[in-house]
Amino acid sequence: MAVTTKQVIYKYSLGKGPSSMGKIIDMPFGAHILDVQMQHGNITLWAVVEENSTDIRPRTFVILGTGWDFPRGRAFEHIATVQDEFGYVWHIFEEPRY
Repeated sequence: MAVTTKQVIYKYSLGKGPSSMGKIIDMPFGAHILDVQMQHGNITLWAVVEENSTDIRPRTFVILGTGWDFPRGRAFEHIATVQDEFGYVWHIFEEPRY
C-alpha cells in the first residue's frame, strides 16, 4: 500500500532584523516559498511543504538592509523585500546549495 502525503503551508520565523551571516532554517526537501512578510514584528516566511516529510534539509537565508554592503563571492536568489514598523527595509535572499 502506497503512503500518500499531502501538502500543507508552514510558516518559519526569520527573526526581527538583519542576518548578513545567514539564518539557517531546516525545511522539508522541495519546500516551495510562497511569501515573506512582517508578522508581529518578525520577518516571517511561508512555504508549501510535504506534510510529515522526513527529508529535512538546511536552507540559508540572508537578510540585508538597504544601503548595506552586499556580500561578495556568494550567490544569492532574491526572495522578498519587507518593511518593518520602524520604516527599515529588509531584503531577504536565499543562498542556494549546489
